[in-house]
Amino acid sequence: MFDIDYRKLRDIFLKCTLLSVTFALAIANNLVDQFYVTLNGIHAAHAYTLDVPIYWILLSSATALSAVYSGEIGRHLSMGDRMSADTAATRSVIYSLVFGLAFALIIWLIIAPILFVYIDDEETMECAFDYLTPLLMLYFCMSTSCVLGGILNAEGKAKLYTGALFSSVIANIGFGYLFVEILEWGMFGNGLATAMGSLLSLLIMLWYICSGKTTVHLSLKSFIWSFESVKIAFTKIQALTSRLIIRDVAELAIRFSLYLSYALTYGIPMLFSKLIAALGSGSGAYLSSEYTKLYAERDYEGTVRQFIMSLIIGGGILFLLSMVLYIFAEPVASIFTMDPSLEDGKDTLVWTMRVLIFTAPFLGLKNIISALWVPVGKKEKSIAYEFVTQTVKVIIFLYTLDYDYKTAIIMLLVLRIASTLFAVYMAIVCIRTVYRNHCFGHRHPAAA
Repeated sequence: MFDIDYRKLRDIFLKCTLLSVTFALAIANNLVDQFYVTLNGIHAAHAYTLDVPIYWILLSSATALSAVYSGEIGRHLSMGDRMSADTAATRSVIYSLVFGLAFALIIWLIIAPILFVYIDDEETMECAFDYLTPLLMLYFCMSTSCVLGGILNAEGKAKLYTGALFSSVIANIGFGYLFVEILEWGMFGNGLATAMGSLLSLLIMLWYICSGKTTVHLSLKSFIWSFESVKIAFTKIQALTSRLIIRDVAELAIRFSLYLSYALTYGIPMLFSKLIAALGSGSGAYLSSEYTKLYAERDYEGTVRQFIMSLIIGGGILFLLSMVLYIFAEPVASIFTMDPSLEDGKDTLVWTMRVLIFTAPFLGLKNIISALWVPVGKKEKSIAYEFVTQTVKVIIFLYTLDYDYKTAIIMLLVLRIASTLFAVYMAIVCIRTVYRNHCFGHRHPAAA
């Protein structure tokens, strides 16, 4: 029953790794920003710890738009309907521009001012706005870049998308040095460097698609405006982003309670924690399609085999990476504490990094496990579970923070482990009930 197909295993590993890299590169941009931010001193560090969750909300929305149309384009291409694929691709690009501009305006004019009015320190508030301003002005670059990446993924050209994202990180490093170090534009330069990186990846992918090297072609002639199509797109995007936005808002609530005390010592370790967890997100994105195939084929043994192997291999890789970062936590922390105003928090930074890095694989495993639920289609329960989990996490964290910072971080460790173990338990229940009933409960009498 559990014979291992090593060829299949290698294929899964390579594809999971490729998708994981695309997730990890988004976090890499945050780490590049974090490095340049710390060169600007303590006020910039305080501001950036509040900007990061807003950046994640922007990225989550863009990724959801990409995922919706990537799946739609992929279905049309698999059926040989290139005309519908062209229509969906063109529509996705136009909607990314419209949605991107509208969403950026809502955050810039309404949400950010409401949030930042609670910041007591005026210099910190100015730094927070300085970083977000260019990022929101050029947010359409991020949203459209994600959509073009979705088109390439639908055609099986994920390597090109990964390369474009890698170029955005390199551009962020180069522009960051120019804007922050040479021109001394401060936090505005940080945000502009990130936006310019997105613009570069956008131009690379747009050039490739418009050069005729893809099956899908973009043309305004194939665009058909329909209110119903906008409504459907919004509904699908909302379903995909709800869990992510709940998570990001919970993170924002925690950071607001820390931004003037432990902004640096919490924010940087959390980025490295998310970097490890991002590898699980990439694996989960690929495994969800594999579970969908197994569910359609009613392959119960294959489902059990994939679940066990994904936990063993995925967990093994995540914990190995976590161990490496755990060992080198102190030299890594030194990179982000070059400014004299940040030196006092270095010891707490190293301690927090080791705790959060130690538990990061559990977050990655949750992303891997969640792929099992995709064919079942329990989106509402998944969103409700995420809401309850994140609410409980915020309440417990804020309560324990009143006693001691380290106690609150340890509580995060406990919550991560407990929620992952619960996710494993629920996944086993799902396999033994939903999958078993689906695979064996509808067989033809002659087959039985």
